[in-house]
Amino acid sequence: MHGLGFAPGEEEHAVSSFSGDWRMRLNLARALMCRSDLLLLDEPTNHLDMDMRHALCLALQDFEGAMILVSHGRHLLRTVCDELVLVADTVAAALNGRKP
Repeated sequence: MHGLGFAPGEEEHAVSSFSGDWRMRLNLARALMCRSDLLLLDEPTNHLDMDMRHALCLALQDFEGAMILVSHGRHLLRTVCDELVLVADTVAAALNGRKP
């Protein structure tokens, strides 16, 4: 949780005591801390400041499972994804190493 900006001891606070932005960080922390083989993420950088976006990128780079990530954030996609499928006009195209 420290990597997502939480201070020591804040893990003891009630979820209701956090603002919407911090609740988003709590959800990210929960997803990253739970042992899982698959992460499904839909626009995970929404409502995150630049420092937290960077922290999320680092955490996702260390994730050892599979990930399905929906995002418009090109930086996130370039730094986290091994394979990219671009969906446009309901047609999916695998880019496999080519930049979007």
